[in-house]
Amino acid sequence: REKFDDEVRAAHAEHDSFVQRTATRFLQQYEAAKSLHVPGCYSFKDGAGREIEPSLMQRLVASRLAEEGCNGLGNWSVTGGGKTLSALLAARHLNVDATLVLCPASLQLQWKELADEYFRDFHEVHVVKQLKQLGHLARKDASKPLVVIVHYIQL
Repeated sequence: REKFDDEVRAAHAEHDSFVQRTATRFLQQYEAAKSLHVPGCYSFKDGAGREIEPSLMQRLVASRLAEEGCNGLGNWSVTGGGKTLSALLAARHLNVDATLVLCPASLQLQWKELADEYFRDFHEVHVVKQLKQLGHLARKDASKPLVVIVHYIQL
């Protein structure tokens, strides 16, 4: 145990140690998440109907996806942890034109309702029940970002 403690102290003492790099990276991500701009079209209410800000985890997803070199990110939060909101917030923050949502069929309508609720109809949302529908999606308003919701069993 003493040898391990000595190694940890020595690693922490090094200027470019793993511990130092990890702490620096954590603080950079924390600051980026805290300072993330929340778009004016955003609207989320708690159970009492009060408007609330996105959680730090939801902000983190959006800010991490905006990092240079980021090719994607898994959000493995528990049910009710805000994955839907974080995905839509990230898409809005990155100004993407189209977002593909893969989810269980039982959640497709929930995704649509939450997209409409959280962002006051900012997105044009299509729920696709069959893959052959994808080739025939008619956008009603090309100025709105598109969200296409597909259940993953179709793939």
